[in-house]
Amino acid sequence: MKEKLGWGAFSTVWRCSDEKEGLDVAVKVTKSDQETTEQVTDEIELLKAVGKVETKHTGKETVMRLLGSFSVTGENGSHLCLAMELLGPNLLKCLDTTSGLHLSNVKVVMRQVLQGLEFLHTKAGIIHTDIKPENILLANSGNMSLSLPVEGLKVKIADLGSSCLVARHFSLSIGTTEYRGPELLLGLEKTDEQQLGGYGPPVDVWAAACLAFELSTGSDDFIWK
Repeated sequence: MKEKLGWGAFSTVWRCSDEKEGLDVAVKVTKSDQETTEQVTDEIELLKAVGKVETKHTGKETVMRLLGSFSVTGENGSHLCLAMELLGPNLLKCLDTTSGLHLSNVKVVMRQVLQGLEFLHTKAGIIHTDIKPENILLANSGNMSLSLPVEGLKVKIADLGSSCLVARHFSLSIGTTEYRGPELLLGLEKTDEQQLGGYGPPVDVWAAACLAFELSTGSDDFIWK
């Protein structure tokens, strides 16, 4: 491990060296409790499914790739680990909270995000459920300011830890409140033996619209907050 890149409620992310391949990767080390392990197992299967999709759809290139997975045992138990391609900072870290990103950059970012979502929805059969600035990462190398136009700007959709299949939902509780679709906030969920939740791919489109607003203005003061 070279350095700690980030952390969340269920995992930490480290910059590591893959000595076999001779490159640096991002390794997500998850908590050892059973609930987290089950959720990460689902995430691994979804990421593997994304990688196996054979398509020329450009949106596949805007979804972070899983390079491998393994487990390590420590004093707190067994931790599932995901080796991912190493990317830059997330858009929340790049966001100027007073004025947002330059609008030309917002357009480029949103085009790629929507292409990635179309690929996930129509080719991989997956709903991301948690589109927000923290889960969109820069794919460009080096530090850059997004308050000015950036040539060749590239981003990737990350963190499928809360994702589900279009045909089979895993949870009624999805997304971060600010970006959560109105069908969920208004209590329109439904449950049956085949599917949990009265929602579908449109929840990602709603979240993407919220993302576009936040990137453009620097504010997350949405009507649903």
